[in-house]
Amino acid sequence: MATILFNSILHVHYGQAYVLPKASHGFSIEAAFLGQENGLCGASIPEYLFLITGLHTGGVQFRVELHDHLPSDLDDWADVVEVPFSVCGPVNLEEWAAQAVYPLELPKGQYRARYSANEMDAGKEVDTATKGPDSYLLQFWPVDMQTRDTVIKQTSKQAEYWHQAWKRLEKRTNG
Repeated sequence: MATILFNSILHVHYGQAYVLPKASHGFSIEAAFLGQENGLCGASIPEYLFLITGLHTGGVQFRVELHDHLPSDLDDWADVVEVPFSVCGPVNLEEWAAQAVYPLELPKGQYRARYSANEMDAGKEVDTATKGPDSYLLQFWPVDMQTRDTVIKQTSKQAEYWHQAWKRLEKRTNG
């Protein structure tokens, strides 16, 4: 059974949202995705998640859940990635520029985070809306050992674009 930590409209700008330690001052998108396979959930910096949405500006349906073990509800989502995540203190779900901050009751520890998306292409096409057509689910569950990020499922053109964009950036950076 899941504990719901957030379930509401989340306002995004530039197709971005974040999970950050309380009282942090942000981080760069490049650093968040460095060395990763996926381009939707940047987790290269411990305790930070950089989340990409299809909608550029507006509200998206967003849900955050805490599970006691690996959740199994992949069939309902078009795009799914998983990343390692650690919690050393209080963390928040944040909108662009901390315009709104939502505390997430995640106990200290090591987690796997699954970021799932639906209708990313429709969100990209709409671009700006009070409530976009795309929706997102961020799930956490405790793990004993961390593993690399993984692309579990990719069906949208937006997910494909972002997965490839970070690989291209890394190739240019590493020569």
